[in-house]
Amino acid sequence: IEFYPILYTGARQHFEQRNDGFTIPSIDVRTDLDFNIQILTAGEGDIPVPENVHALIAARLDTLPADERRIIDQASVIGNAFTQDQIASLCPDVADLDTALASLVRLQLLNQESDRFSAELGHYQFVQTAVRQVAYGTLSRHDRKAAHLAIVHLLQPGETPAGELAAIIAQHLLEALDAVPGAADRDELSAAAITSLRHAAARASALGAPSEAAAHLETALSRCADRVTAASIERDLAEQLVHAADHVSAVVARARASTDLPVAVGFGIGTPGRRRWLGAAL
Repeated sequence: IEFYPILYTGARQHFEQRNDGFTIPSIDVRTDLDFNIQILTAGEGDIPVPENVHALIAARLDTLPADERRIIDQASVIGNAFTQDQIASLCPDVADLDTALASLVRLQLLNQESDRFSAELGHYQFVQTAVRQVAYGTLSRHDRKAAHLAIVHLLQPGETPAGELAAIIAQHLLEALDAVPGAADRDELSAAAITSLRHAAARASALGAPSEAAAHLETALSRCADRVTAASIERDLAEQLVHAADHVSAVVARARASTDLPVAVGFGIGTPGRRRWLGAAL
């Protein structure tokens, strides 16, 4: 197929530029007569899709029937994997969901977990992450926000006191917030995201993962505009940093917290509580 060498060369040049000529992941770009593009890469994390590959995938998605494209678009917001119940909740206007999903599996855009020993038996997932990236990128910002919030509303009833879904809910709230930054509900979404991140941190701490807990708290801190709430988050962050043996960062976090927390709670400047708190990190 004539465009194959161009596709491969463009992808390779992209990775060379991205990595300054070093440690280029192996890449195999293949296509069949149905133009079913597959990108197989070695490496960690999502790698940006080269422009020429992006255009080809977008063109392929544009040929899908409306119901199948709707499923792909909504699924791209959920993530790389999803259940039929989840996509049914997000696509109530798709009349024959089973047929549409079967068609997408047949087209090798999705696959369905069939291993009966897998905890994800019956779940669907994108065959290639690049397809999800392109589908997500074609959504308008308002459509992205609406889909992320729909997922939050779908997940919240299943949340447990232990916060098992808190990190996922927080991520969707943050994505919704960033999709339309100047929206009127910005403060409300920020507060909800911070609450979920703190729950996620508490769960990670309970599971013995202080570094993960600290990462959630750092994200919450970056989104917090209220000084007292931020100081409370700093206090929690310092505790997790101590457990993670990052004592220098813990002292910095506790010092910032002691500056902003009201004197009434025992962490004001010059109080014994503040000195004990700072000393614990040392």
